[in-house]
Amino acid sequence: MLTGKTGAKISFLCTLTLLITEFSIQVIGTEYTIECLSSGFGNTDLFATTLRDLLPGDVLLLGPCEYQFEVDYILGEGNNSPNSDKFETTEGVLIKGTGSGADETVLNTAIEHFPVNVIFENLTFSGIQYYGPVYYTDSDTSILFRKCVLITGATSWLGKAVYSLCGRLTFIDSRVINGGTSTADAVFGVWVESANGHVMGLMRSKIIGFPIGLFARNWDLDEEYRRKDSVKVHETKLSTNSIECCVEYDYSINEITTCVDQSCPLEEQNLNTPQGSVTIKMNENIDVVGEFDYSVDQYLPFKIFFPKVLIEGQTFTYKLFSAHPLLPTHDGSQYHKGIAEPQYFQFDSTAKLATNKKVVVTFEKSVIDSNFNNPETVKAFISTNGRRWKKKPLKLKVKVQNGVSHYQVRFPKKKKLKVLVAFGEIENDG
Repeated sequence: MLTGKTGAKISFLCTLTLLITEFSIQVIGTEYTIECLSSGFGNTDLFATTLRDLLPGDVLLLGPCEYQFEVDYILGEGNNSPNSDKFETTEGVLIKGTGSGADETVLNTAIEHFPVNVIFENLTFSGIQYYGPVYYTDSDTSILFRKCVLITGATSWLGKAVYSLCGRLTFIDSRVINGGTSTADAVFGVWVESANGHVMGLMRSKIIGFPIGLFARNWDLDEEYRRKDSVKVHETKLSTNSIECCVEYDYSINEITTCVDQSCPLEEQNLNTPQGSVTIKMNENIDVVGEFDYSVDQYLPFKIFFPKVLIEGQTFTYKLFSAHPLLPTHDGSQYHKGIAEPQYFQFDSTAKLATNKKVVVTFEKSVIDSNFNNPETVKAFISTNGRRWKKKPLKLKVKVQNGVSHYQVRFPKKKKLKVLVAFGEIENDG
């Protein structure tokens, strides 16, 4: 079964600080749902055709079952993907499983060269039947695996399960598993090419059963070439591998890949949420799924004020490509995403917070307002699980700082910051 909910969408192009907005061609934002067949398997034909037709801001929801593709079907290869010509660099899609966990929605396929920005959520990708990485890219796109499982079988290309040559790669609450018949089938769990700018993040994830869990090129201890800030690893389990991570290897030793430098700077990372009273400024909020550029990072239009951090951690922020889930009805009025791309912001931190104080966030008002017909009707909503919104909107206060107006919101008291915030306006309001 295929369902759709359509709304207007205008691409929102951002400058470095997102202080200026520019509107381009109008495109469609649609939510598709592919249900499981009576056989218990997923409809792979419908999946393939729907995937090809996805436009910026679209959502593809997959029912909880197994999707058994043809042997030569690889997600992202050929026309097994959205048409990148229809996407701007800041735009993307969401592909999500609707089951209670990633293991309920299994895609028996690998991913290669996926050409547009994408958030994969609540899915298992099983590449056991492929002789290659379960994920490979050489494209400058931003990819986020959230609550996902990636399983690899026997791999070629020096045995890499996840092989990221370009772009930006993020794992949150996810696992990369060696599903080969022996640990030698896949030598590296995750291999990433490191360069200027944020290129990879690993948060609350696991890399399981590999000889070498993580390799990041140039992630070494040479001050001139150090790239340790381009790779953020926090609360990620690497100890189930023979070697947790490696900064230099040698393949010439008996033709076996041997790690010759295990001095990974895991303990030397500059986490962006240290202990104490912490402010993450606008020019520090890297959008982990936004436009990727080797020379400069793209930031989000808000500041985060942590009044009291008990244990340091890493805070990731990103802007969802899609208006999912649909905004709620409040006081009999339906709220919708506005005239431009959805103003949906995900906050995800591993820092432990004092529960007697609230985290405060200030959004630049002009940036938010530019995406709505009538800023006077705009409200902000919060979700703690990413599926349902709180019944009451957040209290929005307007604060002026250095002559610039901001929307100020206070988040509920929690031990850790993990919430989704969205702005919306009343539908058909006069």
